[in-house]
Amino acid sequence: MLYGIDDHDDMTIFQTQIERFRQWMKDKGERNKPLMVSEYGILFPIQLGFDEPRVERFMLATFDYFLTATSSALGCPGDGDRLVQAWAWYSLDHEYFEGYESYSHLFDPETKQITPLGIAYGNYTGSLP
Repeated sequence: MLYGIDDHDDMTIFQTQIERFRQWMKDKGERNKPLMVSEYGILFPIQLGFDEPRVERFMLATFDYFLTATSSALGCPGDGDRLVQAWAWYSLDHEYFEGYESYSHLFDPETKQITPLGIAYGNYTGSLP
């Protein structure tokens, strides 16, 4: 599948990819295993339209999806049919992608100060059990 730059934060595409992967797991007889999404995020810079608010909206939308997405046909039966059992946002402190500053990092790598995205991340995850 060939996607455009503006598709990078399209939640419909994102959800479809998770569902297709879960279908693949089911087809391989691995439905009972957890699905862990690692190192995902937005690496594109503001020059391509990915400013801090846009990156934050995507990050929080993915968290909402991961916490609530279930399927009795595809989800992990041992986990209430949830589609995703764990995930990790990228990146903690990588502020450049191909020479351009991005807004996906949670901390400034030089000053060690939390970024606005890091604050949003902490506010969201701090309320989780």
